Amino acid sequence: YTITLPTAAQAEEGMWFRFVNTEVTPAEVITIAAGSAIIAGPLKDAGGDVGAGTAGTEVSNILFGTSAEVGDFVELVFVGGFYVIMGGGSSISGAITTS
Repeated sequence: YTITLPTAAQAEEGMWFRFVNTEVTPAEVITIAAGSAIIAGPLKDAGGDVGAGTAGTEVSNILFGTSAEVGDFVELVFVGGFYVIMGGGSSISGAITTS
C-alpha cells in the first residue's frame, strides 16, 4: 500500500513524520510517496547498506520491502522544501530502500 505525504506546496516547515512498520514481513511493499523528488538524507540498515539513503540525490519514495520487520522505521522532517531523513533503520539488509 502507499502512504502519500503532503506535496511541497501543501507541507509546512517543520512537519515531522515517523513511520514504523507494524507488520511481520509485509505481504506487499509499503511505499511512502512524496509525489516528486523531494526526499533527501542518509539511512542505513543493519548491513550498513547506504542504498537505503539518497546518496546526495533526492528521491520520490521510501519503500519498506517484504523483508521488513516489526519496528523498522524512518523519520522525516519537512525543511526548506524537502523531506529530510532524520533517522531510521532496519535489522535486515535491504529492507528499506528509496526510489
